[in-house]
Amino acid sequence: MKHVLLVEDSAAQSRLIEEAFKVEGAGCTLDLADDGGKVLDYLKRKPPFEKKTFPDLILLDLHLPPMGGEALLKMIREENSFEALPVLVLSNSDYVENVSRCYQLGANCYLIKPSSFRDLCGMVRGLRKFWLDSKRAGNPVRV
Repeated sequence: MKHVLLVEDSAAQSRLIEEAFKVEGAGCTLDLADDGGKVLDYLKRKPPFEKKTFPDLILLDLHLPPMGGEALLKMIREENSFEALPVLVLSNSDYVENVSRCYQLGANCYLIKPSSFRDLCGMVRGLRKFWLDSKRAGNPVRV
């Protein structure tokens, strides 16, 4: 079973995305993190995350307290053992500067959060097919 880590500080957004994964993410489990500062410990399986499943994919919101999504993306990409881990930025912002900066920092994809649940389900279906089911998407390095 494929595993997705959603890094999102908005409880409402997390619930919507979680529901979309229930509808469209067959064969996927979703784990939630609401604080970017804890994600590296999660990925390195430091306490209290020793028993968490290493994700096949990260969905990363840009606007996270206390550490922003860009800073977290940079830190993930600085870890050699995570270089094959797909990180998809999920944001409300379509500013060209934000998109460009995320790609410069190593994002695999930049997605604008859909405005309707139907479109969100379509996005989840598409990312599942490409990033999780497809042989084109590499398997992340396990630590």
